[in-house]
Amino acid sequence: MISYKIKNIDNQYISAIKSISDNCFGYNFLLIKTIKTNLRQNGIFKIIITDNTVAGFCFVYKYLSTNNNIPEFAKNNKTDKIAVIQTLAVLPKYQRKGLGTILLTDILADIKKQYKKVTIYYPFWAESKSANFYKILIKLGFSKVKEYPHYWHNDSLNNNYRCAACKSIPCECSMHLYKL
Repeated sequence: MISYKIKNIDNQYISAIKSISDNCFGYNFLLIKTIKTNLRQNGIFKIIITDNTVAGFCFVYKYLSTNNNIPEFAKNNKTDKIAVIQTLAVLPKYQRKGLGTILLTDILADIKKQYKKVTIYYPFWAESKSANFYKILIKLGFSKVKEYPHYWHNDSLNNNYRCAACKSIPCECSMHLYKL
């Protein structure tokens, strides 16, 4: 079994998160200023450390159903409280060792501890190198509710990032939405 520590993200880990994001999603998917802004949002933000290395991170945003900033896919929800697992990434060197699952399980426990009744969404990048991760989502109780073709198209144009999977601007990758 691999040894690890899970910690809340603070400013000392921002450059490591940027590096993981560039490696896993494509250059400039997350900018330093974006990471800093994200960490000021209402949410849960954690890293997983192994071998004295930040091996992965997860950003979860918490919303009330009345929030104006709620993602479009989470509108018309039947519960008041919504959590969106926006970003989960593990460095390729540490993938397929269970670290993503460990981090996600820890995050889910935190969400459920904070909210008794909550709907959790996971917008899953269909073309990612870890595309089989959806099987873990299913084991954890998630179900696929919708597919969004070319989901990151406009975002990649607006933020000028080159997707790690399709290697182009604009990104042509799809998102599969899972719900728990």
